[in-house]
Amino acid sequence: MDRLHSLVEKLTVRSRENKVRWQSIKGADLRDRGEFRGYRVVASNLQIDIGFVVTRTTEDYYVFRVTDDQSNIIGELRAAATSSDVEDSEELSALQSLFTEAERCATGWDRAVSTLEKLLEKDAVIGELCYDQQHALRDSDVAF
Repeated sequence: MDRLHSLVEKLTVRSRENKVRWQSIKGADLRDRGEFRGYRVVASNLQIDIGFVVTRTTEDYYVFRVTDDQSNIIGELRAAATSSDVEDSEELSALQSLFTEAERCATGWDRAVSTLEKLLEKDAVIGELCYDQQHALRDSDVAF
């Protein structure tokens, strides 16, 4: 498990540097009959996932999973989302950090914030009317 923890930490650092191409994934985690929301990167013949699983049967948890090109699990690290155990809390913290960085990378958070900052520097109205707002009926348009 120490090697997996080390991989999580290294991936977190590389993700902070925008050097990991995470993609958003959702689906069922069949082992716990739960819903998986997370991020994936494919490198060589490996698939690396970091995710959060909401289950019906057990406590919700974060999971880091490495699988081969045949979807066989090579390694997995889990931490309950509400763990109070000291060792588990270290794993939880590491997995939460990687999840946050993967989410930031996959969603384009940095680009969005940069764009918003540039818009806020200007002394102009921010935003455009959507089609529905441009063509909405006003009370004065309707004869009562």
